[in-house]
Amino acid sequence: VYLYWFAFPALLPRSGRAVRYASTGASKRPAQMPLTKEWGKDSVKELNRGYRRLRVESMRSYEGNNCTNKPGGCPPFFVIVRDTSTCDESSGSSSIRCLSLSKSTYDKLSKEEKKRVTFGFLDPIGATAVNADEYASVVDVDVVSYRPALLQRLSSSDVELSENPSSDAIDEQEDGSLLLRIALPSKADYDWLLGGSSPDSTTAASPRQPLYRTTGYEPNVRGRPGPRTVNLSPLLSPQHLSAQASDLNLRLMKWRAVPDLNLDRLGSLRVLLLGAGTLGCSVARTLQGWGVRVGKMKAAAAAESLRRIAGEENMKSRGVALTIPMPGHPFGTDKAEEVARNDTAILSDLIKECDVVFLLTDTRESRWLPTVMARAEGKMLINAALGLDSWLVMRHGGDRAGGSGSGGTAANDSCRLGCYFCNDVVAPENSTNNRTLDQQCTVTRPGLAPIASSMAVELMVSLLHHPLGHAAPAPRSIGSGEGARRYRPTVSEDDADNTETTVSPLGLMPHQIRGSIVSYTMMTPTVPAFAHCTGCSNAIVQSYKSRGFEFVKEVCNSLDGAHLENVSGLTESRRQAEKMMEEAMEDWGDDDF
Repeated sequence: VYLYWFAFPALLPRSGRAVRYASTGASKRPAQMPLTKEWGKDSVKELNRGYRRLRVESMRSYEGNNCTNKPGGCPPFFVIVRDTSTCDESSGSSSIRCLSLSKSTYDKLSKEEKKRVTFGFLDPIGATAVNADEYASVVDVDVVSYRPALLQRLSSSDVELSENPSSDAIDEQEDGSLLLRIALPSKADYDWLLGGSSPDSTTAASPRQPLYRTTGYEPNVRGRPGPRTVNLSPLLSPQHLSAQASDLNLRLMKWRAVPDLNLDRLGSLRVLLLGAGTLGCSVARTLQGWGVRVGKMKAAAAAESLRRIAGEENMKSRGVALTIPMPGHPFGTDKAEEVARNDTAILSDLIKECDVVFLLTDTRESRWLPTVMARAEGKMLINAALGLDSWLVMRHGGDRAGGSGSGGTAANDSCRLGCYFCNDVVAPENSTNNRTLDQQCTVTRPGLAPIASSMAVELMVSLLHHPLGHAAPAPRSIGSGEGARRYRPTVSEDDADNTETTVSPLGLMPHQIRGSIVSYTMMTPTVPAFAHCTGCSNAIVQSYKSRGFEFVKEVCNSLDGAHLENVSGLTESRRQAEKMMEEAMEDWGDDDF
């Protein structure tokens, strides 16, 4: 923040001692009178001719200096010199010269001429002449003011003509000039300590320092004398410059490459980041690059760092410290159960308030409850996970209109994509059990987190621009061999006639992206939702909706995951699979092996 005080400072004379009309005194001459009455009509005509010559000389000087924009108007200020020695006794007129106003012009005048100098300036006030575009006024240092009625604009051809034009047009003008008698303030008029006393006697009696006052200073925002402030932090702040560069990149992208890019939607997006470690911080930084300015993170320190990087005015983020209840992790005590109940309620509220959930936690079982809640609330969920040298980014399938996650029937779930747990035939358990602290930490190559986080954010942005959002179909390969590398969006029978449901301005939207930096390859498999999934199946979601924390409590207290497997139907599904296997084995003879 900088302080400044803009001003054109000038000394301020005492009250009543500024430039003013002069007193008439013993002569009883008025302080204001027509110029023709004081100088005579013929002298005023000579003044008009002299001013025309000044205009011609001014235009010639511009032409001589190779100026392309020659003025066609009048010099705003000028000097008038009356030569009384050439006065015409019969008419009373005198020779009058108009000169440019400058110190060099004044220095070239003789002593006698300096005594007869009059100051002139253009003034349209009071002029009524038709077709007049500029006027003049003259102020005599002693007592004078002047306004000719008509001044015609000069062209280049006029400059080439005689400097002494015909006087017919000038003679016909009705001049409205005035002669003003003014008094200028003296040096003593600026001394505010003199008051009403005589300047001469006061200054001689006391050799003191005079008191001067100034004016011309700009008032502050409250209209009082004082400096103003200007905040230059937006121009100097690295946070503001970073946000400005990001916004410019997005605007150029929309203008030049992706006209359908919805920047308003991205700017108002509310994002929940579950996990503020390596992946969470990378995702937050990439979200900022896409213009996302509203976020909630599971760690206060991460939210504070994000505001510091992006700037308080550019980022609205807050951190929430909570523990996610996990399957196979029993509470143990009543106090721990109460904490888990409160954390479950907080997590539920966070997911309800946000538009997108990023699941970026370390352990497998910590992803279970957010998965259930996100489907129950119909929220987009992007899952990202890291290994030592591989990474996974996937989107959990969303419900189409009327899907069971929204209270519909299972028949409407046929086109839904799978979640993080849909490939499993066992329920999530305590993965940290019997592991040392160093074994519980995720060990990954440094380059994986930026890759995975960027893929996760880009996948989210693509889904936001699809008409179906996170319920958009995944692409499927066509043909075989080389042709299998080309994809097209999957079109269901209901959407066969509506191609817009399969279009995203930013390209394909795979279900999963699995990459490895050992072979530097990526795969984009598509997995449908598993009917007996322990994370997103209809039975699990309905149990959570109907029983809430009590269902979560039973899942967490089940050490072997049996409760989840029973509720989801996974236990029965395995039993039927084993029975079918036994029947098949009985039909095979020894000769078949």
